[in-house]
Amino acid sequence: MNPVANRRALIVDDQGVTRFATRVITEELGFEVDEAQNSADAVEKAVLQCYQLILLDFDMPGVNGAECAKQIRQLDNFSSQNTVIFCLSASSDPQIKEACLEAGMDGYIERPCLESNLAAAIDGWSAAQ
Repeated sequence: MNPVANRRALIVDDQGVTRFATRVITEELGFEVDEAQNSADAVEKAVLQCYQLILLDFDMPGVNGAECAKQIRQLDNFSSQNTVIFCLSASSDPQIKEACLEAGMDGYIERPCLESNLAAAIDGWSAAQ
C-alpha cells in the first residue's frame, strides 16, 4: 500500500460491532482511528480533524452515508485531494453505488470488509491519483 502521511481515519457507522470490526482492520493498515455513530457526529469530527480516509456506512438513521459525504465535501476546511471517502455497505444495489459516487465518494466496498479489500481499494485510489 502507498504511504499516507499522518494516516488518520474516521469510521462512521450506527452499529458499534461494525465500527469495532472496521476499526481493527483499519488500525492493522496503520491508521489512527476515530469513530462516529451518525452523520452529524461525522461532520462535526471532519470540521475539527483532517482525515486521510473516511469509511461511511450507507444505511444510517437520519442522514445516510451519501448525504453525509456531500456535507463533508462541502466543508470549508475540507480538501477532497487529501481525503479518500469510501462507502461500506452490505448492499450490492447498483443504485446505492451510483448515489455514493455522485455524492463525492471515491469508492464502494461491499461488506464483509476484509483487510485485503480495504487495502486494495486504498491502493487503487492512490494509484489513480
